[in-house]
Amino acid sequence: MTNINKSTARVNGKTIVKEPKNKTSIRVIRLYKSVMDLIMFYKLEQHRLQVMLGDAWEGDGHLFIQWNGRLMNQSTPYHTFKDIIEKYNATVDNETDKLPSIRFHDLRHTSATLLIAANTDIKTVSARLGHSQTSTTMNIYAHSYKKVDEIASDTLGSILDKPQASQQAKKIK
Repeated sequence: MTNINKSTARVNGKTIVKEPKNKTSIRVIRLYKSVMDLIMFYKLEQHRLQVMLGDAWEGDGHLFIQWNGRLMNQSTPYHTFKDIIEKYNATVDNETDKLPSIRFHDLRHTSATLLIAANTDIKTVSARLGHSQTSTTMNIYAHSYKKVDEIASDTLGSILDKPQASQQAKKIK
């Protein structure tokens, strides 16, 4: 389980740690086991670094840090993510196999869209995103629900189009 209870922002050129936007933004979510294993390994490495640096350590318990334990600049994950996409795409010859250039924040949208496509209920998706109302999630991800409805329609159509279903329908008439 992971607690989401802080947010970072730039104010007058300085990074500050603050409370999230609203009460529902403070939440506990479950992360996939392999992700949690990586986080635990990373935290162990941070502890080793802290011991090695001694008094030079300036950390405050953050996950994403600089060499000395201080909070990482909030633009670093974005730039690192962009670099990873560019490096990957440089290794791929076929244009259709290349990754799209998206913002780091778009991974949040990708997560929500994948959950919706997997028929995860709206309340669960909304809670994971920290939305106070499911209507917020519905408004933002309406296009995803339309796609899921399209898939449901196609599935129903393929069931009803089967010869057995057609024969049964004729018998009912």
